[in-house]
Amino acid sequence: MFSTSYDDTIRLWAFDEACEDWIEIYSIASVHSSTIWSLDFDPTGQFLCTCSDDLSIAFFRIAGPNGEILKEATTLGVIKNAHKRAIYSITWSKCGKFVATGGSDNSI
Repeated sequence: MFSTSYDDTIRLWAFDEACEDWIEIYSIASVHSSTIWSLDFDPTGQFLCTCSDDLSIAFFRIAGPNGEILKEATTLGVIKNAHKRAIYSITWSKCGKFVATGGSDNSI
């Protein structure tokens, strides 16, 4: 499970049955400079996109071609100033070619 946060990070969590609790596998930091509001996966599950209060969207490789989760995410790119105000939602199209965002600037 991935989470976004007010601390400007994206974290990957796994449930540890031995201790019956969630443990952090890794975190992605230093990409966004403000709250990360939303994330979504491409149809293959290999890529992740995020949006933030800092007006940017970011793209990451999180899994290999066989679906295995990587030990560390790779940042593929960041689009700064994608909106004029905070971006609250992001979704990847079913065909995998497009990403749509919704922001507090009343634009999609």
